[in-house]
Amino acid sequence: MTARRDAFAETVTRTAKLLPNWKTYPDLNGDPVALFSDEIGRDVEARMEPGGRATVTNWLADGTQQHETLRDLSPDGLVAAIRQAAEAFDAADPARAFLNQALEAIAEPRTVAWRDRAAWVEWSVGKGWATLSIGRTANGANLRALVGLNFRNLSVESAVPIVVAATAGHEPGEAEGAGRAAQPLIDAAPALWLSNVLENEETGAVERADLTVDDVHVTVTTGRLGRPATVDVSVTSWVGLDRIVAIAAAAPRA
Repeated sequence: MTARRDAFAETVTRTAKLLPNWKTYPDLNGDPVALFSDEIGRDVEARMEPGGRATVTNWLADGTQQHETLRDLSPDGLVAAIRQAAEAFDAADPARAFLNQALEAIAEPRTVAWRDRAAWVEWSVGKGWATLSIGRTANGANLRALVGLNFRNLSVESAVPIVVAATAGHEPGEAEGAGRAAQPLIDAAPALWLSNVLENEETGAVERADLTVDDVHVTVTTGRLGRPATVDVSVTSWVGLDRIVAIAAAAPRA
């Protein structure tokens, strides 16, 4: 038994070196079992069975398990099984599917990275920037992508097409008192509602206005000392994934 465990441990160690983007978790009790995980959220377990074979278990994004009997328990054989499991995970992953859809709407240059089981896409929008995060959430057996889209430090001009795309189809709101800096956004997207305003205590001038409609949140900060106003926009996936793509596509580029 000890020899079998030692041989499996050696295989796992060598396999880990061939998978630099994966983390390896050997069994704490020393049993011939190891878990391989990566930042995307893919988990693959290898368990040595009697006779020198191994069972490879792949957890899909919805929790479904796939099992494969591996007769070639070599590092190359185990790597091939893990990569095959990763492909099966990706094929059934709603986060991966939405990432591919979103990237068709977001032109280069952009950066794409997976961190903490979520995809992150970042790109510049004029002098500001945008961040799209894509994770997963489950409602019973229904697994879907969980998306957040955030724009920061936008000019008012850059924010207008974004807010128009985000609020399209909504009934008119009420945003009186939002201040001069927010007025171009309100004119272009009349569905906005004023939810909060911060005024200067001495002059009464609006320093920040918070506008919203459903799951679209817009903050306009008045510029100081000659600097222009800036706009932050946050949108969640509750507006609809197709709408998220449309908003990302509407963002002007430098």
